[in-house]
Amino acid sequence: MAVDADFVYFATGDPSNVSGVQPAPMNVSRVAKTGGPVTPLFPPMDIGIDQVLVDGDEVFFHQAPADIFAVPKTGGTPRHVWHGVEDERRGMHLDAHDLYFSVTVPQGDISLPGHHFVVRVARTAVVP
Repeated sequence: MAVDADFVYFATGDPSNVSGVQPAPMNVSRVAKTGGPVTPLFPPMDIGIDQVLVDGDEVFFHQAPADIFAVPKTGGTPRHVWHGVEDERRGMHLDAHDLYFSVTVPQGDISLPGHHFVVRVARTAVVP
């Protein structure tokens, strides 16, 4: 869940499987802080959403296990911002220009100490 001056943004759908193995239809919605109808920002997709973050113009969300998307706060088509190795579920953070998060590079099936990295991606990035 994320909050700005006027709205609360949150994942909607079935959060029972955010591992991405068998995701259920989910999306990100918003509701005014004063109450009212819940408004989906895009049609449900077969994804698992486990993190939501908001800036001045967009809502960023993490699709488990290894993708990050952004969608306009008023709704629209999600923009693919990151695809890579599975990120740590320690949270995404924003500054004025970039998105930050940590990833783990596993060795086989086990994540070994010292294989954690912080990734910085431009907030405007697009994965083709």
